[in-house]
Amino acid sequence: MAMTSSLPSSSSSPSPLSKLKDMTLWDIEDDGGSLPDGWASNLNSLKSLVIRNYPRLTSMSGAMRYLTSLEKLEISGCDDFDPLSDVGAEDDGMEWRHLNCLHTLCFSKLPKLESLPAGLQRVTTLKNLTISDCPNLICLPEWISDCLKSLKKLRIVGFPNLTTFPEWISNFTSLEKLEIEECPNLTSLPDGICYLRFLRHLRIQDCLNLTTFPERISELTSLQRLEISKCPNLTSLPDGMHGLSSLQSLEISNCPNLTSLPDGMHGLSSLQSLKIIRCPNLTSLPDGMHGLSSLQSLKIIRCPNLTSLPDGMHGLSSLQTLRIAGCPNLEKKCEKGIGEDWPKIAHVTHYSNEVYPLGIGLTSCCSAHMLPLSKQTSTSSSTTLSLSAPRTPLAATSVASFATAILMSSIAPLLVIMGLSI
Repeated sequence: MAMTSSLPSSSSSPSPLSKLKDMTLWDIEDDGGSLPDGWASNLNSLKSLVIRNYPRLTSMSGAMRYLTSLEKLEISGCDDFDPLSDVGAEDDGMEWRHLNCLHTLCFSKLPKLESLPAGLQRVTTLKNLTISDCPNLICLPEWISDCLKSLKKLRIVGFPNLTTFPEWISNFTSLEKLEIEECPNLTSLPDGICYLRFLRHLRIQDCLNLTTFPERISELTSLQRLEISKCPNLTSLPDGMHGLSSLQSLEISNCPNLTSLPDGMHGLSSLQSLKIIRCPNLTSLPDGMHGLSSLQSLKIIRCPNLTSLPDGMHGLSSLQTLRIAGCPNLEKKCEKGIGEDWPKIAHVTHYSNEVYPLGIGLTSCCSAHMLPLSKQTSTSSSTTLSLSAPRTPLAATSVASFATAILMSSIAPLLVIMGLSI
């Protein structure tokens, strides 16, 4: 959506926009113009602002002073966005101080973003911070760990130049969720991560050169969920995992060089769900699995070199669901009634060795008339079927005229049509 006309900064009568709570602007064409001066002057009740794919947006300067109720700000896919582009030395990001209700901030796909605005130091209410696919943002400034003491969720995605994660991450003493994705040159996690005593969810994905986890991971006594995915150089997990006394869910997937799991797993007495997916060089499961007294669900998918189950499996009295698929040697040994390992799992209520497709997605199918379904392509076992029509943008003149009508009239329901909701 494009906005090309001026919006008055004040009015004798209340603007219909003064009651607006949520606004989303997306897919604004390159020639669609800039946001008009004073466009945010009546948005004093706005709680959520999402701007996606607006190439001509350069900054939020001049708008923040009006967004005093804003709780969520997301800026994504804005090629020219640089919050420092028009900030003078005398300003030093002072406008950010007006966002005293902001708790969620997302910067994504911003190629000109080279550093985080210093004004963020004044946003003491921030709880959730996501920084994704900003290729020129080399690292995170240390000051964010000193200022954002209340941060509960941190998501870092697409940092190709990040080789080590800073030790000062330990200063995020309130952090509950940490996600690190697509950092191909990250080789290790810092010991400082072990000081995050309130961390409940840790997700590591697409870190191609990650080789080790800190042994002191056992100190994460509040950790409930651990996900490790697409780390091809990870060969082992630390024995210190036995100290993760609160861990309820462990998922390890697409780690082709992982050869074994730590014997220390016997200490995971709270573990309820264990998924091991696409680890082709995994040859055995630890004998310590007998200590997983709370385990209810175990899924082992596409681990072809796994040949047997540990003897302690028969002692997993809480195990209700077991799925083994894409592991031909192991499946043979677990064949009902006759397999060598069948006595170890005979007590399990639900056992399956079927491979289910994850989903089927079709997009921009402007000429499709039917789906060629057969026995081989049946969707009966698929969990997701997604169909999408092609996206046809409106002409720039139509978009501009419509946007002007929205901003200049009192017809609030039109906002919903263009992605603005009340």
